[in-house]
Amino acid sequence: MAVIAGVDVGNATTEVVLTSGGKILAAGRVPTRGRKGSADSLRGAAALVRRVERQAGCTVTEARIAPLRAVDTSLVTVPETAPPRGRLRVLAAGVATPGGTGTCVGPPLLLADPGRSSASSRLVPVGLPLVAVVPPGLRYDEAAARLRDLLAAGTHVGAVLVAGDEGVLVANRLPGDLPVIDQVDAAAAAACQLLAVEVCPPGHTLSLLTDPVALAARLGLADHEAGDAVALGRALADHANAVVGLLAAPGSTVSASAAPGSTVSASAAPGSTVSASAAPGSIVSASAAPGSAAPGSAAPGSAVSVSAAQPVPGMSRSTGSPAVTSVSSRRFFSSTDSEFASEFVPNTARPTSCSMSQRQ
Repeated sequence: MAVIAGVDVGNATTEVVLTSGGKILAAGRVPTRGRKGSADSLRGAAALVRRVERQAGCTVTEARIAPLRAVDTSLVTVPETAPPRGRLRVLAAGVATPGGTGTCVGPPLLLADPGRSSASSRLVPVGLPLVAVVPPGLRYDEAAARLRDLLAAGTHVGAVLVAGDEGVLVANRLPGDLPVIDQVDAAAAAACQLLAVEVCPPGHTLSLLTDPVALAARLGLADHEAGDAVALGRALADHANAVVGLLAAPGSTVSASAAPGSTVSASAAPGSTVSASAAPGSIVSASAAPGSAAPGSAAPGSAVSVSAAQPVPGMSRSTGSPAVTSVSSRRFFSSTDSEFASEFVPNTARPTSCSMSQRQ
């Protein structure tokens, strides 16, 4: 009676089954040699047929194999993305090159030009650690040097966000084990009221950012925002690192002030008020969405930059002798499709600006 060998060459394994008279005589399986459909894969299948023949003590008279097409296979992991959840925004999740470990919740601290400190001042509880934000274009060694200076001066920096992909390089040059996450939109991070950063050791998943009760308590979310924290936590369940930003609530008041020689930036949601003032030699930058009021004042020798989405009643040219004041159009709240974690922050609309200046 004829013995038929059925051969299946797959991407990962090759299987052979011997049948005769409708009964299975023997079977075997081995890893596929080379690419499916290649000469190596066929030689491997033939060798498996001979081996199964010896095991069954018979001789194959016929082999049946499906047509093969050479294919290449690869595995790509696509991280799950989450759409915007109210005031919560996922700025990064599951980056490949984080540094350090730990959690931090605090306002952003945008590193400024050399010789200047830059902080975003908002109405947040005193004593919160700062989340340093390294803007694009700033070298990792320069950023690390400025962060070391801040830490040595007593500034409580609890985490670092890097716009480029040099998170590990920055982390290796900092004392302690500060959590560092790279590939973050620096402008979006700096525009948030609070940032929640978490980096877990290898083999562990997020705990703070996936716990809606703990996250709501740390960010000071209102009761009606609890559902947003739940949905966001589910989306981040399988990640080992992430950054979540909290936008300012509409109708809130944002205050910013600068010490001599420093730079302070502030931003507000629609319907909010931005108040910015500067000491001599300082620079204050305040941004407001549509419907917000953004007054700014400066001492002699200072510069105040105020941004608003549209002219605000009551904003007029002040008397006296202020330095340069500019008004530009900017919008912080616009919808966007979610493809990457960094895109969960509203896009910035193209500004239409006008400026006015007066000399002392």
